[in-house]
Amino acid sequence: MNILEKISILSAVISIIFGIGSFCYARKAKKSSNLARFYEARANAISIGQLESSIYNNISQARNQLEQALLEIASLKKDKNVSELNESEEQYLNILLKRKDSSIENYLNVYEVACGLFQDNKIDTVRFKKTYADDINNLCKKDAYKKQMHPESKSKYKSIWTVYHKWNQA
Repeated sequence: MNILEKISILSAVISIIFGIGSFCYARKAKKSSNLARFYEARANAISIGQLESSIYNNISQARNQLEQALLEIASLKKDKNVSELNESEEQYLNILLKRKDSSIENYLNVYEVACGLFQDNKIDTVRFKKTYADDINNLCKKDAYKKQMHPESKSKYKSIWTVYHKWNQA
């Protein structure tokens, strides 16, 4: 065996060793990549869960504010007819009515944001529909929101209407 053959054999052995090393490192890199994807998916799921909890809390808060305003109006009106209110009671009623309108706007704004997130697939769309389908229908149909929601062409709540139509296609 001459020196060239020895060098060729040594080169082949070194190449095989590096090939095996490269294969091992590639397997480790694949495992690391899969693990990173797993943790990324887990972090995304946690983020979506936090976002959905935030939506729920915002809707609940807005609903509570609206109900509180309506309760205060009803409380003021239960003892007297509107025509029997004195000047300070009328001023208070006007403040409560403005608060009610503001609460309705806030309530609709929260749903508008939530519907936008739904449209962008930033939340679990199946769970969102199960949870809020009736509420969205009520927002678009009930007279209580007519001032803000109708006519649809002039409503500033485009995402609510888009979701409503998507869910109510015939």
